Parts: sequence; structure tokens; C-alpha cells
Amino acid sequence: MSLVRGGAAEVRGILDGPLLPVAVRLGLPIALGSVFQLLYTFVDTLFIAQIDPTDTALLAGAGLIFPLFFLFLALGTGIGVGVSTLVSRAIGERNDDAIESAAATGLSLSSSLALAAVVAGFLFGERILETLAGDRLSAAALASGSEYLRALLPGLGLMLVGQTLVGVMQGEGRNRYVAAVMVTTTVVNIGLDPLFIFTFGWGVAGAGWATTASIACSGVLVLALFGTGKTTVPLHIHPRRIRTALIGHIARIGLPQSLGMLSISISVVFLNNLVGSISEASMTAWTMVGRVDQLLILPGMAMSAATVSIVGQNYGRAQLERVRNAHLVNSAVAGAALVVLAGGYIALARPLFSLFSELPSVVDAAVTQVRHIAFTTLGSVGSMVAASTFMATGRPLPGLSITVVRAGLLSVPLSFALVRLGQLEMRGVYYAVMVGNVAGILVAWPWVRHHLRTLRFTALGSGSAD
Repeated sequence: MSLVRGGAAEVRGILDGPLLPVAVRLGLPIALGSVFQLLYTFVDTLFIAQIDPTDTALLAGAGLIFPLFFLFLALGTGIGVGVSTLVSRAIGERNDDAIESAAATGLSLSSSLALAAVVAGFLFGERILETLAGDRLSAAALASGSEYLRALLPGLGLMLVGQTLVGVMQGEGRNRYVAAVMVTTTVVNIGLDPLFIFTFGWGVAGAGWATTASIACSGVLVLALFGTGKTTVPLHIHPRRIRTALIGHIARIGLPQSLGMLSISISVVFLNNLVGSISEASMTAWTMVGRVDQLLILPGMAMSAATVSIVGQNYGRAQLERVRNAHLVNSAVAGAALVVLAGGYIALARPLFSLFSELPSVVDAAVTQVRHIAFTTLGSVGSMVAASTFMATGRPLPGLSITVVRAGLLSVPLSFALVRLGQLEMRGVYYAVMVGNVAGILVAWPWVRHHLRTLRFTALGSGSAD
């Protein structure tokens, strides 16, 4: 019997009816889960800062880990997006073989990458951190970053693998379960942070171990969801379920997504190095804002997840006009939410960052950064929805191109020019990031609208539109 016949694997409203309600219904759980993840980042950073609120080395060192964290996230998200587009299109096409084999095929990729990345992290982690640091960071900051990384690496490997199963759930449109996983990770981490950091006296390493333990707990929940039949796509892990053709689809969609995120990570490496060369106080403020700035991309994350499910399943069913309308609706929801969040973020920036540091220079720098950049994040949010639309219709390369232009070709070289040649210090970094954000949407919007106007349906396994 077909897994999808009669709509058993379809979420109500994705393939017919008004788009706004289903977009909100699919995006809201991801948004709520992202709020909890933001809370995790906020609390994690706050606990690290409270080890010694007058010591800039703690947060500056932890900030060095962000590009490495983003590397693992990029690899995992790439495979997860590849799996989610595979599942959503397979459901739309009623392709039972692809549905049955999706999880095993994705896990074969993610587990191999996770093992290689974790081993490399343990072998070369300290050398990498030295490369990432600017010439103004102290030995204490480097030591703090190294402690944090060693404790965090096992969790990063688990996160990479877990993104595959999260991708399966997103492809089905089971976003409430994705949100449950995100909430579990956050709640466990918040509970373990003070225990590991202060009670056990593990310091900044305790924050890393708390994150690793929380990711492990969320992994148990994911396995339980599959094991109890909460998802329609089965968790078959037998090698006979691995399909070479599906590996090709996941890689073709996921690799550009990973490369796009890696380009952001690489740009952060260069920007970290640049900011670290200005002053340790600047690096501390940059780290604080970078942690809390997840608030601003929350609408993009939520509506990108909704876009993969809605656009992917409707594209698989060859409902092309509904695909076009879905992009407009999801972009409007994400943009409106961003404007509201950015306004509140700016208004509350000073009391918010005063919780992290008692140094006026650090707080002032953080507030200035938020006031410059917050509203321009609208460009990033719009680009995220556009990239998900491209990917869900089998076109991953435009999203990569938009990200590379925004992050690599504009923000990084412009930052170095404004800081080194223009002598603008941190203002130069702010201006460059603003330009990159605005340029992203100026490129993404006309490109995705043209793509949707000329869109044609191509079934799984019958070739690529690329």
C-alpha cells in the first residue's frame, strides 16, 4: 500500500486551501523553537560571562568557536535541507521508494562527515583557534576557546547527524516535532549550564559539556518520535535502503546549501580576525551581539522551513501557481515579523547587553552595532526564503550565489577596506555588513521571481533544472 496514497503523509492545507494559515501553522513551531534556541544562546553566553563579568577573555575566547560551530551546522543543515526537499517532493509525487529510503541515505552521508569532522577538530582544534584569533587577543582568551571547543566537539558531531532526521520531519511538514526537539535541547542545556559551570567548577568547559549533553538528549527524543510512529517516513537504517540516486539528489541540493553557510562561516573567520585586531573589548561586544542576533534571523528560519514543505510538496504535485504564491506569502510574513523584532531589539539593546558586561565600553559598542545593522537584516531574511524556494524546486545554486555575493564578495573585502584604509574601526565593519545585507535581497528578489515565472516541473530522478 502506498505510504502517501489518500494523503497519509500529507499535512492538511499544504496542497490546497489558503496559503497564509498553513504558512503560519508550519512556521510558528519553528519560530517558537528558535526562540528557545535563542534563549539557550542568551543563557549560555550569560553564564559564561558570569564566571567573571570583568574578564573580556572568556567571551572573546568563546566567540572564536562560532565559525567552527557554524561549520558543523553548515554540513548538517546542507544534508538536512537535501533530505527535506527529497521527502517533500517524494510526498508530492507519491514516490514510495524515495520515502522509504530517505532516512538511511541521509544518515549514511551525515555520520561519515560527522566522524571525520570531530576527529579533525580534536587533532587540529588549537591550531585552528590560533589562526582565527586576531593579534590583540590574549593567551587567556585562546585558552578559554580551547577548553570550550574540546567539550563541545562531541555534541557538534551529534548535531550534524541529527540534522538528517530533522530534515525528514521538515520535509513531511511535521514542524511541531522539530520545535519539540529544539525546545528540549534548550531546556536541558539551561538546566545543566549552572550545574556544570559553577557547581562542578568546570568553568567555560562546563558550558560546552552542557551543550553536548543537551544535544544527546534531543537525539534520544528524535529517535523516540520515529520509533513511536509520529512520522510517516520510516527510519530504515539497513544498508540496502541506501540509494545512490538519492545520495546524488541530497548532495546536489545540500552541497550548495552547505557551501553557502560555509561562505558565511569563512566571512565570520575574517571578520573575527579583523575585529580581534581592533581590541579585545570590540571582540567581546561583537561576540555578545552575534549570539543574540539569532533573534533577527528567526523569521527567516521559520518561513524557510515552511517554504521547503509547502513549495516542495506543491512542486512535486506540479501545482506551479501555488508554488509562486507560496513564495510571496512566506516572504511577506517573514519581512513583517523582522520589522517588529528589529524595532524591539533596538529599543531594548542597552538593558539587554548590560546583563552580559559591566564594562560601559563593551555595552556601548554592542548597542551601536545593533542600531546600525538590525533593520538591514530584512535583506538576509528575504534571501533565506528565496534560497529555500530555489532549493525546493530543485535549483540550489542560486541560493549559494546570493550568499557568496552578500557575505564573501561584499562584506569581507569592504570591511577590511573601511577598517584598514578608511580608519573607521568598528564602524567600517558595521557599514560593510549593512551593504551585504541590502545587496542580498536586491539580487535575490528579481532572480527568484524570474525563476518562478519560467518554472517547469521535473520529477525526481528524471534530471535537473540546473
